[in-house]
Amino acid sequence: MPFLFWVNVPIRSVGPASVVGCLRDRPCEQLLAYIEDLALSGTLVLHAELEATPLGALTFADGRIVRAFTVFPLYLSAILYEQGDIGAAEVNATLRATANATAGTLFGDEAVRLGFVTRDAVDRAIVEQYLRKATSLFRLPPSTRYAYHHGVDAFHHYGRGDVRARAGAAVIRGLRGAPPSAAQNLVLSRLTSSAPLELVTPARTRARTCAEALTELELDEDERAVAEGCIEPRSMESLTKLHATKTVERVVYGLFLVRRIRAIGASVPGATPRAGEPSFSFRPPVAHAPSGPRIRVAHEDGAAAPPSGVGEAVAELRRAKGLMGNRSFSQALRILDSEIVRQSAPLSEVEALTAWARAQLEPARADEARATLTKVMERDPTYGHAAYLLGLLERAGGREARALRLFSRAVSADPSHIDAQRELRLHRLRQGR
Repeated sequence: MPFLFWVNVPIRSVGPASVVGCLRDRPCEQLLAYIEDLALSGTLVLHAELEATPLGALTFADGRIVRAFTVFPLYLSAILYEQGDIGAAEVNATLRATANATAGTLFGDEAVRLGFVTRDAVDRAIVEQYLRKATSLFRLPPSTRYAYHHGVDAFHHYGRGDVRARAGAAVIRGLRGAPPSAAQNLVLSRLTSSAPLELVTPARTRARTCAEALTELELDEDERAVAEGCIEPRSMESLTKLHATKTVERVVYGLFLVRRIRAIGASVPGATPRAGEPSFSFRPPVAHAPSGPRIRVAHEDGAAAPPSGVGEAVAELRRAKGLMGNRSFSQALRILDSEIVRQSAPLSEVEALTAWARAQLEPARADEARATLTKVMERDPTYGHAAYLLGLLERAGGREARALRLFSRAVSADPSHIDAQRELRLHRLRQGR
């Protein structure tokens, strides 16, 4: 791979990759789960199909994320501010001090030196930053190419490298809000709906119990409920009687990948490397396809066709947003509640827009909308519009400081979010008067 420059950060020449592939065949969740499972050290670089410019990259040490880059800016200062660890004035003072300091001085180190924040708070924010950046890679198109360089830190001069984030937690986050993928369906097809599932404690975790092993993954309330349903072995069929089917399938798939659950008496081919197989051969843990030919619809140019209904769902979502912009919330809700949108559109977007529309129609449901939007933000931190909508609700409730932090979070997650940017600019103008 040639010497690359990316957002003013040099990614040094790393030589030939140990393995290359496409996210269509090996999606992000499987790559991260495999790297964590085998405690690999190296760099995973993702780039557009016909371009060498990276879209994202992660460096791992013993299966943990120690450096992270994406084309979606996620600033440490914004995370510290959003979490209430540092104020706006301190952020600006630290940025000025960092700009005047020696080249390579890090924002977090300078904030600690100035006494604005503790080292523990900075380390927690860096972990959150790594997880958000890793999660943003799940939004890359299936045509994205990946290259894994075993034993290489491709940007060792950037950041600290001594703070580690769990790749398994990124797997669980990345699957939130995403529609079921072909990879998920393939893995679940190997699990009989009546087969009992039980929680396990992976060998490479320091957790002593299954409960501790789940805590490491930072599951939300619904995910935890599904997982704890398997403390006593229980089948997917019985789980779906207690929880939403899509939630059960997503959680079981994620827990299976990160080795926190298994089907009693069953094994999935390809989940572990063969004896003596070198770790850098990079064989992600996917189930073998069922017997018979694989069904794959493709266009004449060879590109895989989008799943049926996705295009129509996107168009319907766009129409719903237009209606909401005209304050036609009842019509928008009818679209958001339609079968095509519920089945094929991104779950986070549908839930956030639905909560907002209902709160506009029935102000008494504002607290319910706040709870839904908060849940969406926790499940999918890269979906900035949920933070923006929650910010509007907080402002309407007289909580201006909270609203501004949410607008900042929206811009941090989605730098192209014009409405959130406008709110922050207007605030700065009012402060400057």
